[in-house]
Amino acid sequence: MSYEERHALFRTHASAVFDGEPAEAHRLRQLIYPDHALAHQVFVFALFTTCLDDHFGSELDWSALGVLVERVRTAYPAVSPLKTEALIRVCYGEAELYPEVPQCEHDASMWAVCRLVVGAGRTEKELAALYERAEEFGRETVRRVFASPQLHGWRDEPERTGPTETGCERIEPEKVEPTGTGSEGTEQDRTEPTEAGPGQTEPGRPESERSAPKRAESDRAEPKRAESDRVEPEETGPEHFRSEPVGPERNQPQETRPQGTGPKANTPTEDTP
Repeated sequence: MSYEERHALFRTHASAVFDGEPAEAHRLRQLIYPDHALAHQVFVFALFTTCLDDHFGSELDWSALGVLVERVRTAYPAVSPLKTEALIRVCYGEAELYPEVPQCEHDASMWAVCRLVVGAGRTEKELAALYERAEEFGRETVRRVFASPQLHGWRDEPERTGPTETGCERIEPEKVEPTGTGSEGTEQDRTEPTEAGPGQTEPGRPESERSAPKRAESDRAEPKRAESDRVEPEETGPEHFRSEPVGPERNQPQETRPQGTGPKANTPTEDTP
């Protein structure tokens, strides 16, 4: 089936539904399903949305919605009024309600609303104009779904200009000029450290800041030297008491003299009283 034949079939089936010819509508439906089911669902949804736009306008009126849902309850008892209301609200921005209605119940609710809005006694010219607007709306909806910066591009905010290849406006990050004072500066800001001698200091820094790290290093070195000076006492008893001095004097080397030279040692002799 060509596009023109399918296009005419969808319109003829819709006219049979609006004219109240259930037998003809059923026969035409058998030609549509299942081969053209997906395309027909898109057509019915576009027709449904166009009828809602004719009835409510661009803004949904809650009181008018209640009246329409009550008409659905009265005229079509087999159709769920709650699910019909959910599908209507989907077309006015509440897309999260769409999965709440089973796909197999969409057609009944949508056709019930379309028949109540369109009414009986429409001429072929009026129905042809309705189909034209519905098909144009369907084409625009599909185009905006795939080309719009929004997630869904019908009945939402106006389409923004200047989309990028990803479909969203590019936001350039704010550029911050390096100051050269941090660790990540430009090549000109970074300078290689030089080995300063004892009398040289780093330019551009106060003396207190330059000497602070050195003082901190010297302060950290003091405890280490103190630990090295401490000598653990040996475990000795009273009979092994050592009278050697403890502290810095202990580390001094003792003077040794060769035996047999120098003055005589103070050793006890027979002449000593």
